[in-house]
Amino acid sequence: MNRRSGLALSMLVMSLWMGQTALTETGLFSVAWGVASVTLTCLSGTILAGVYEPEAIPDEELSPLASRILVAMLLIGVIVSLLLLLL
Repeated sequence: MNRRSGLALSMLVMSLWMGQTALTETGLFSVAWGVASVTLTCLSGTILAGVYEPEAIPDEELSPLASRILVAMLLIGVIVSLLLLLL
């Protein structure tokens, strides 16, 4: 997994959290947070698809340990989010 993928996946998880927050709030904050969530989702999707390539991030490979930690953090975040939704 390269650093661009890690950045895009973390942005995607953040946008999911922002979207959930936007759906639970009311008023102008909800609209602003929803727009920011959709924008972040689109940006992370373009990075994952390879349409947009940030120049500041070097195209180096992460070590296998860092990749495993990133995947573990992603899985834990998904599991915790599902548990919060169920409770």
